[in-house]
Amino acid sequence: MSASDHRHPWREALLAATLPPIERGGLEAFWRRFEQVAPVLLRLGLRAAAVIIGLLPVALGYGRPLVSLSEDERDAVIQRASELSLLAPLLEVAKLVACLGCRRMEVDAPNRDSTSN
Repeated sequence: MSASDHRHPWREALLAATLPPIERGGLEAFWRRFEQVAPVLLRLGLRAAAVIIGLLPVALGYGRPLVSLSEDERDAVIQRASELSLLAPLLEVAKLVACLGCRRMEVDAPNRDSTSN
């Protein structure tokens, strides 16, 4: 089974916490493409960010990972991560990838609209 054959709930939780609400279904094609063409170091950086920031709430006393937190709790964890010099770069990687995904959705949106008519 390849990495693109299954869901990545921690990655999804991290991106949901770093961006305003977005259409979830529209990112599936982006993730498939990302897994195929993104440089290996970018893919590894995003995985590291998802795991490390995903587990940060446990270390901060929430007792559960980022994926299990409410939206407000996620926001608090992301804010705290952005203030920590060792975690801020990982958060920036996640934000960069999230922005690429949103941009891809904007580019694909006219295509989805035209095919649904």
